[in-house]
Amino acid sequence: MIKKILLIRGLSGSSKSTMAKYMAAYSIPCICYEADTFFVIPQPDGSTKYEFDASLLGKAHQWCLLNTEYAMRYNNNVIVSNTFTRWSEIRPYVNLALTYKYQVEILEPKTFWKYDPEECFKRNVHGVPLETIKRQRERWLHIPEGLYNPEVLLTVYGIKE
Repeated sequence: MIKKILLIRGLSGSSKSTMAKYMAAYSIPCICYEADTFFVIPQPDGSTKYEFDASLLGKAHQWCLLNTEYAMRYNNNVIVSNTFTRWSEIRPYVNLALTYKYQVEILEPKTFWKYDPEECFKRNVHGVPLETIKRQRERWLHIPEGLYNPEVLLTVYGIKE
């Protein structure tokens, strides 16, 4: 059985989370993570509240990576949906794939607005400012979608940053 980590990347508001939920429900059994989950706070009534704190963003990404590693250590397939605009954001997950002998699949949402900052701004549910989404678009590194051996990704993109 091929072990796989699926990285869903896109601008805020491009429907990464929706795609991840769909893939998890209708694809192979897996565990899903995204840095945004770090900011979801359980409430006493059983509901949840999203409370973003920019000063904790680094910790949120660290939390996401550590949980991904834990899942991979026990041979779980994993979906991670984050912006992944630059290679430096993807590389730690590719390194995990290499360590745990996983294949890496990179996908993007199929929405017509996925590269349109204004439309993503209108659709994002976490209140990400338009200027932030525009910066995400400016930083965007094109990586073709597909299933990769992690060594290939490290060879092709490892020297770009």
